[in-house]
Amino acid sequence: MKMEIHKMLFIGVTTKKSIVNHIFPEWIKMLGSDLLLECIDIPMNSAEEDYGFYANKIKTDASILGALVTTHKSSLYKSAKDFFDELAESSVKFGEIGCVYKRNTRMIGEATDVLTIKHAFENICLAHQGSPNTSSDICILGCGGAGVALAYVLLSNQSQFTGEVIMTDAKTERVKDAKNSLQQYDTKNRLIIQVVEDMSKNDAVVESLRESSFVVNATGMGKDIPGSPIFTKTLFPKGGCVWEYNYRGELGFYRLAMSQKEGQQLSVFDGFDYFLYGWSTVISRVLNITINDELFMRLRDVAIKIYEAYSE
Repeated sequence: MKMEIHKMLFIGVTTKKSIVNHIFPEWIKMLGSDLLLECIDIPMNSAEEDYGFYANKIKTDASILGALVTTHKSSLYKSAKDFFDELAESSVKFGEIGCVYKRNTRMIGEATDVLTIKHAFENICLAHQGSPNTSSDICILGCGGAGVALAYVLLSNQSQFTGEVIMTDAKTERVKDAKNSLQQYDTKNRLIIQVVEDMSKNDAVVESLRESSFVVNATGMGKDIPGSPIFTKTLFPKGGCVWEYNYRGELGFYRLAMSQKEGQQLSVFDGFDYFLYGWSTVISRVLNITINDELFMRLRDVAIKIYEAYSE
């Protein structure tokens, strides 16, 4: 009898270029599964029918156990949420679906960014200043799903993160959606959100930040979108911390920060650990297993070795 092959979909824009295609098989072996990964690339701003097609494909194909969705999280929610039997509270709260999994025949959508971003940001704070807490201001360039998730973490944990939260985006609709999602958590009026018509406005925002501020690239620029959200002459705040969500692509924002690391006394981080937290969380949902801290560190060690081998 032929054994059924089980799959997990990876839905994004440039999924075939991701290092996860090399990491995933090794992780799956360690987890004692035979799950296969199938990459699905959907262009930015695709039609609603495209998202519905893949939501229906996951729902009706028993061999597909779930999916990780990047870039299209908000579009999948807006266009295809009715295909789901259940949506987690986080998905409804933030209007996105980044994780798809099944329990028996029920298809569930969840926004897992909040969990993974908090873990990654605490580790960055710990490495930067020796504590998982910070009183520094945090500037988030980009009001998409991942940017809003970080802002939510900062605002809803107000005793842990006490600085101002400054957000920018080029799209008025995204800024409006971010305000609507976040205003109920802004109990101490720490949130500032603004539309930036071009990169020069982002430059002005970054250069107006106080010393020791954090600057985060949550725009997707440098990976799925060419370019950088700031110009190459922009100075990061002295003694600050720079977090590039991306770990691959052009990485212009990351390279600019690295060029100023010594002169501006910066701590600079890419998005690789955030990427690993995201994948391990979704895989744990899809396989219905627990990945504790000890197991995650083992998975991380394997991923870093693979990443370094392919980066040489």
